[in-house]
Amino acid sequence: MSEVEEYVVLCVVCLQKNKIANSRGICVACNTFFRRAVIGRKIFDSCSNMNKCYTFNPLRLNCKRCRYQKCYDCEIPVNFAYSADERNAGPTSNKLLKPLRDMLSSIEDVIHEMKNVEIAVVKSRSSTYNPLIFPSLDDIVQEPSKLYQASQCPPMPGWPLTHPEFMIKQKQLTELKVRVDEGMSFLQNQLCFINTKEWLPFDLMMAMENVKAQKFYKFLTKREDRRILLHGTCIVVATLTSAYNSYLSKKEVIHTPDGIGIGQEKRTAILESILGIEEKKIQNLKDSSNVMVPLIKDQIKLEEYMFLKMIAICDPGLIGLSDYASYLLTQQRNEYGRSLLNYCLFHHGSNYGPSRYLKLLDYLGVMERHRIKLQNFMTVGNVLQPSISMSDSRKKLQEEILISKVDEDEWLRNH
Repeated sequence: MSEVEEYVVLCVVCLQKNKIANSRGICVACNTFFRRAVIGRKIFDSCSNMNKCYTFNPLRLNCKRCRYQKCYDCEIPVNFAYSADERNAGPTSNKLLKPLRDMLSSIEDVIHEMKNVEIAVVKSRSSTYNPLIFPSLDDIVQEPSKLYQASQCPPMPGWPLTHPEFMIKQKQLTELKVRVDEGMSFLQNQLCFINTKEWLPFDLMMAMENVKAQKFYKFLTKREDRRILLHGTCIVVATLTSAYNSYLSKKEVIHTPDGIGIGQEKRTAILESILGIEEKKIQNLKDSSNVMVPLIKDQIKLEEYMFLKMIAICDPGLIGLSDYASYLLTQQRNEYGRSLLNYCLFHHGSNYGPSRYLKLLDYLGVMERHRIKLQNFMTVGNVLQPSISMSDSRKKLQEEILISKVDEDEWLRNH
């Protein structure tokens, strides 16, 4: 008997009466299909019958995903995917490629974990959790994550606000915080009647709580590593969270959960009125890369957004990290990167999946440029107008995160 003897019998995969290509009972057609899938490492499109094509119709052949899965279920060794010459060329592993069902289930487990954290983030931003005084960066590093505690608070009443209502509430909030010395209990009770938040420090704080809620964070045993990670990633995480939730709300510019957003024209007017300098002198400080445009243009899905956020959080290139922290973050980033690539291959196929993956990663570059421009904008405001700087204690968090330490005289000479 030859190594591959052909005889007519029912194929164990397609149940068709065809010529059998090997002793495992696989027909020539299924053997060819399996060979191309293994060698080409193909990722097939999703099944329209919830991966139960052969359950509903054992003779169904047009669903490639279920056909490949049945080949795996029949315990076909990978050697049968290669010709005799290829098998004789060198040793090959008898282990089959990881089946689609296992690969997708592992991705779904990761997505489920990310969704739990994301739900807590959304709830906390829309809740009545509204601290009167924001902690410093060192205090946030020392304390455990308050993300899930904040998400348990009831929703903030009266949202969305109109712009006049927002301005009135913000004025009341500012006046209330100025009177901080009158007594914390009195002020906290008064704060309950103001249904708005100081969004910039609040979003920065919640972004750091988002990072602290990740499982790998507890393995960063050094306090300095935790501080560097929180400081280096919170701006991108906060911006990404605000931008995507604005995108889900069908907004073209970033909006806060209370319904207020500031467009590019209004921001330009604010720059000119606050800094008192000409348009051409602040042109390089504008946010020319609109973070909302890629979200709308590419219609980024929730799962893709969550993977991008985790890749942004796991940044091993932050200056000052220990070797162990860099190694840990590299491993975590690679895991999330592989999961995102597999997600793109599954949902967009082997032809368009890689390009979709690269397009999503490019969005992180947009976010990084936005971070740099935002820090430059806040630093320039602090240098040119110290009277509006964030040097008071209640805005210490913003100062620590957003304002770079520069020599004012040297900066003014160079600009």
